[in-house]
Amino acid sequence: MRPRPLLEKLEDRILLTAEPSVSIEGPEGGVVELGEQNVPFTITLDNSSPTDVGFAPFINVLLPTNGADGVDPAEIDDGVTFDSATFLDTPIVPVTLVFDENGEAVHPLAVDANGDPLIITGVEGDTLLVFALPFGPFAPDQAPVEIELLLDFSPLADIDQALTIEAVGGFQLGNDELDNPDVDPSIIGDAAVATTDVTPAVLIVEKVNDGPESETATGPNFPRTWTINVEVAAGQSLTDVVVTDLLPTNIHYLGNLQVTGASAFTVISEPTVGQVVQPGDNTLVIEFDEVNGDDNVAGATDVQITFDYFVDLLAADGSNVIDPVTGDDAAANNDVSVAGDFTPLDPRDDPVRLVSDDVAIDDTLELKSIATQKSFVISDDQNVAGPTPGDTLTFTLDVQVSDFFTMADITLTDVLGDGLEFAGNVQFTINEADGDNIALTAFDPAALT
Repeated sequence: MRPRPLLEKLEDRILLTAEPSVSIEGPEGGVVELGEQNVPFTITLDNSSPTDVGFAPFINVLLPTNGADGVDPAEIDDGVTFDSATFLDTPIVPVTLVFDENGEAVHPLAVDANGDPLIITGVEGDTLLVFALPFGPFAPDQAPVEIELLLDFSPLADIDQALTIEAVGGFQLGNDELDNPDVDPSIIGDAAVATTDVTPAVLIVEKVNDGPESETATGPNFPRTWTINVEVAAGQSLTDVVVTDLLPTNIHYLGNLQVTGASAFTVISEPTVGQVVQPGDNTLVIEFDEVNGDDNVAGATDVQITFDYFVDLLAADGSNVIDPVTGDDAAANNDVSVAGDFTPLDPRDDPVRLVSDDVAIDDTLELKSIATQKSFVISDDQNVAGPTPGDTLTFTLDVQVSDFFTMADITLTDVLGDGLEFAGNVQFTINEADGDNIALTAFDPAALT
């Protein structure tokens, strides 16, 4: 385990003091592409004391620049490095220090009761960033402040090895505005150091459905498409890549299989087109000779697979997909995985290894006897872009009824949000399954409540 930064203890404090506290927010799920650049992090500083003001706030950020392989005589880092930072949308430049062979760095701002700089300890070769925030007092009732960081991850990083980023806040001048460390030394947050773990990955897979609001009415008049996106880290390459999609047995497979982004692939197995997928026949397997990550674009989709389907009346075992009495929602849960051989760019790592991305449930589609979605557009924009006072918004309520159900006495309730004024012009459209328009009528205001 990486050592936490050790800060020289000042003295026991009996009176209340300002309490700098920080938090870190990193990438969703704590995963980045191997070698990804300009990864955003948000570090928030607050004064959690109930009473005391702190003066001259700063934030320490420790970056694991060495990475999992540690200090290297050839100075080949495989961790995290600083790119840039902003405070209130303005660039802010930290003091950047490197921990020496003793794992120490002399703090440029904080001092002890003797006026001597505090010694921060870490790991030799790792980086300490010290951000001095450009204001004096920081009161307990003051809103928290944020620094937006952009960090770079090495393309040599060890995949599946978490890199821990740490932060701690402080007040250079302590509890008053005077430079008097003998009675009021610097304060560094004595609560737990804020940390976030980020794991580089060379292979990421996701599966998404095109159902509006991730839901669908059942039946052949509501065909849907599932999309599998395979992403390989920029500048990296995988060979013998196998994508396996285990389909739920309550869908009717329509085929229309499309594969883009890879020149050579083989469809190993595909469900039978035109029927509910059966156990043993519900797996789509595609093998690729090689998949290369886009050299310049992190987050780019390198292989995309799509196919069509609808949700049937009965599942493969003969059971009702949706209870015919209650009409309660059901679900189509889908599991997709991908695996391939990876040769790291870092000569210190294993030459070839099998990598995979497999989540228990990658996508869930809600199956409904009656489905409703709500959306809006700005039909008259009077001010700046986006919804603002004076604009006219047109809302649309879409309702779909399953092919396998008949609905009567439907009540549709829509509650206007605060700040919205009803402007009328309600229209009602019914479409048959074949798409023919049955009725388009203006609503009688008396029908609205």
